[in-house]
Amino acid sequence: MESEIVTGKKLNEAKNNTTDEALEEVLKNAQEQLNRDMGFDSRIETKEKEERDRAVKEKNQQKKLEREKIEAERIRKEQEEKAAREKAAKEQEEAERIRKEQEEKAAREKEERLAREKAAKEQEEAERIRKEQEEKAAREKAAEEERLAREKAAKEQEEAERIRKEQEEKVAREKAEEERLAREKAAKEQEEAERIRKEQEEKAAMEKTDRTEKERMEKEKLEKKKAEQEKIERDKRVKEQAEKERVGKELATYDNKNNKAKSSNITKVKESEEKNHVDIHVNGGKEVDKANNAKANNGNASVGDKKSLTDINLSDDVFVDNSVPAPIRKEGISFGDVVGGILEFIWTIFKLAVVVCVVTGIVGFLLSRDMLIRGRNGSLKSLEDMRISQTVITNKNSEKDSAKDWIIAAKPEKITMESDDGYILVARKIVVNNGGDNWVVLLHGYNGNMEDVYDIAQKYASMDYNVLMPDLRASGESEGSFIGMGWLDRLDVINWIDVIIADNPSANIAIHGIDMGADAALMISGEPIKSNIKAIVSEGAYTSAWDVLQKEFKLRHEKWPVFPVMEMINPVAKIWGGYTLKEASAVNQVAKASVPILLIQGGQDTYVTESMTGELNEAVASSHELVVIPSGTHGDCRYADPDTYYNKVFDFVNAHMK
Repeated sequence: MESEIVTGKKLNEAKNNTTDEALEEVLKNAQEQLNRDMGFDSRIETKEKEERDRAVKEKNQQKKLEREKIEAERIRKEQEEKAAREKAAKEQEEAERIRKEQEEKAAREKEERLAREKAAKEQEEAERIRKEQEEKAAREKAAEEERLAREKAAKEQEEAERIRKEQEEKVAREKAEEERLAREKAAKEQEEAERIRKEQEEKAAMEKTDRTEKERMEKEKLEKKKAEQEKIERDKRVKEQAEKERVGKELATYDNKNNKAKSSNITKVKESEEKNHVDIHVNGGKEVDKANNAKANNGNASVGDKKSLTDINLSDDVFVDNSVPAPIRKEGISFGDVVGGILEFIWTIFKLAVVVCVVTGIVGFLLSRDMLIRGRNGSLKSLEDMRISQTVITNKNSEKDSAKDWIIAAKPEKITMESDDGYILVARKIVVNNGGDNWVVLLHGYNGNMEDVYDIAQKYASMDYNVLMPDLRASGESEGSFIGMGWLDRLDVINWIDVIIADNPSANIAIHGIDMGADAALMISGEPIKSNIKAIVSEGAYTSAWDVLQKEFKLRHEKWPVFPVMEMINPVAKIWGGYTLKEASAVNQVAKASVPILLIQGGQDTYVTESMTGELNEAVASSHELVVIPSGTHGDCRYADPDTYYNKVFDFVNAHMK
């Protein structure tokens, strides 16, 4: 309240709460009110007011200083008290803290001791558990190793059993094939013997017929000659009779003429007789000549005697005028002679053709067996002199060993198919990705089998490709005796591709072939193929079967002429195998290709030369690439430079599989 008197402690509090500004404001207001109440002059008031203000301000300043001094002293004391209290509190807190720390330390030590004891127990327990686990793991490991060993032994036993069965089947097939070939050979030999016997019988019959025909023709000829002679003799007798009558009349008419006229008449008679004699000699044969000679020996007639014409001896020295030669009538060629000549010519040609066919068949059979018959063709001499580096040999052995282990783990599925001409063909399928559409068909080379491409299959499988590896006809487990040289194989591979498409209609298929398999792949490109075939890889492909077998023939039979011996193989191959060597041409097929093709050539290949690959490269009608591996030979470029080989192959194939 305003009337409340402030004293003591409250006064100090009021002083402390009252500021100098507030006090000045109160004094100022009080002075103004006093001035208004007393009515002083404003100027004097202002001056006094200023003096008062100064005095008040000085006073207030002094009071303020005193108050600040008092306040500072109070604050100092409070701070000292506070510092003392804080010091005491700190000391108490420090003591409390030390006590607590000691208690905490003791607790911690106890906890640590307990923890150490617990940790020791836990460590002991963990060690016990670890030992138990190790023992258990050791027991489990031993059991697992024992189980794996049993499984491995079982697998090895199964694999050995499978290999044994396959070998037995292979031996049985080979034995059956040999028996079949022996039967075929015996049947063919029997057929050949029967054919030769029939040909000999036919030949004997034809010779007999020919002899009979000749005898008949000779008989007809003799009869004809005899008839002609009889006719000539009749004509002669008629002429002689007529001449006798004429001469008789002339002798009777000119009996009184001189010797000169008689000689002239006799000369004319002699000329006529000589003409008749020549005619008879030419057309009548020896019988007429004998008759004339007999007549000539009956006696000599003088010029002056009156003798008949039959008494004149033609051997007498009678003058004959030879200035005009007597006409000689030649014997004509009859229809029988013409027919006989034609038949004799046809028979000669037939015998010559039979001889040529027999020689061609024998030589062609021997050469075909030498180069195109399974089990008898032997290795290629063209490859024997080819130099192979140690790097290739080392890489090849390493890849083959790796592929052998891989194929056992992959467990390929064996599938069979009947070819268009009735042979049972065998392939193995490896499905890496059940839902995948990418497939590759791998084709081995001449004298090989699917095992030759296991290492390539391993590479494709690592790229998530499903794999099909057929044994081409007359190779491996597939049936057949006549090697197809890629031409027959092209149709078999198309049928294998149909097997893939039947299971996976959206399949994208690449074909990768080596040597003869490469030619089969290229020959497929010229056929009307399905759009599922996306790319073809061809390593070491030859231009045609004729070209490579001609080269092989020159090496095996250096002294034999290529022509006409090689030409004898074609008809045998056509009859036996169903194709000719010149027909099996990769060059002709790639000229019709529409699928992309990658050609791979070994720089050191002397069998399929650079010129052959160049000819193929120029003939390909579709998009294509040519890769040359400088250190590669025939069919081993993947061992000579594996990185370049597979990088090029997969870059090409993957680009066209989309």
